[in-house]
Amino acid sequence: MLLLLLALTFAAAIRPGVEWLTRRRVPQAAAILIFFVGTLGALGLFFWLAVPPALHELGRALSQPEANGVAVHSSTGIRHDALVWVDRQLHQLPHGSNLLHPVASYGRKATSAVVAFLFTMAATWYWVSERSHLVLELPDADDHE
Repeated sequence: MLLLLLALTFAAAIRPGVEWLTRRRVPQAAAILIFFVGTLGALGLFFWLAVPPALHELGRALSQPEANGVAVHSSTGIRHDALVWVDRQLHQLPHGSNLLHPVASYGRKATSAVVAFLFTMAATWYWVSERSHLVLELPDADDHE
């Protein structure tokens, strides 16, 4: 149910742009595909640009130099625990080559994630393209007078 609600939210977000493109003679299927590819490309670009500097900064934050220039690993405090957790999570992110073969690399969980992603995209596509047929038109209050 959550995936369907997510798909409806995505559809509501991209529908105005899709309608704008269709008014400019872009086929509806191409307009929807443009939004999907653009969104995935923006997310991929964000992670490609954000993860390496984040790893570098976390490494610097976890090994704070003392006055004599020797790196000291502080092992106490909530700040340190949070930084260690974020560092571990960032190092566990898949590399580019593993993203090409997620089912082989990650097994059942990856399959579930891929199926959930494809379902959400298909439901979004369907809702954007068939919205006019799915939404019931309620009569206006003036029609009953």
